[in-house]
Amino acid sequence: MYFFQLVLAAQILYLCIMLFTIYKEARKIAADREEYFSHIWNYYEVAWLIVSVVGIAMYAMKVTFFKVVLNQLEENKGKYQKLQSCQ
Repeated sequence: MYFFQLVLAAQILYLCIMLFTIYKEARKIAADREEYFSHIWNYYEVAWLIVSVVGIAMYAMKVTFFKVVLNQLEENKGKYQKLQSCQ
């Protein structure tokens, strides 16, 4: 149980850091406008934020699909269940 709490704490910390970075970069973009994209490292920051948001969305989808499959398996306990049909 302790391991899962540690993982959850790390996920929440990562989300907080990412939200802070999004806020910071949005303020920089609003202040600098066109000059913001004249520096190559700013492209890296934006790419990192996009990849992070996509990663969090994919993780949320995985958790959701996992719960759906487990519920279907629980409902059909004792019966043969093709996992391709779990939707």
